[in-house]
Amino acid sequence: MYNLTEGALDKIMNGIDVKKPVLQILGYKKIPRSTNTDDRYRLLLSDGHGLNSFTILITQLNNLITNNILTQYTVCKILNYALTSINSNGTERRVMLILDIEVLVPGSEVGYRIVNPINTDCESRLEYGWDQVQYVLKNPSRIQ
Repeated sequence: MYNLTEGALDKIMNGIDVKKPVLQILGYKKIPRSTNTDDRYRLLLSDGHGLNSFTILITQLNNLITNNILTQYTVCKILNYALTSINSNGTERRVMLILDIEVLVPGSEVGYRIVNPINTDCESRLEYGWDQVQYVLKNPSRIQ
């Protein structure tokens, strides 16, 4: 069976450090570019209890998407991440940046959503704060 790190996403998004959480990718979406920059991918992650879509893969890891390594239902270990904050329509939101990731079980082998997680960020609207995310990515000293 697949042992996800239940509750990890809620802890991470509340600023509590979780060492190498095991999560499942439920999907991803290319973020529309407003300037001539590299593609960015927004991930929908599950920890078995909750899910979060305020997660972005750094561009250096884009090959994991384009080479179909990170696919729907993939179970992975987040080896390194950083949190940053953006202002989304006047609301401060945290975004998790995936800096390093290890595939434990390919999505094609898993083939299903491990559990039915609760959406903990159902009001998520990343597109409103994308300019702030781009600024922080270009200025890493701003990562909190």
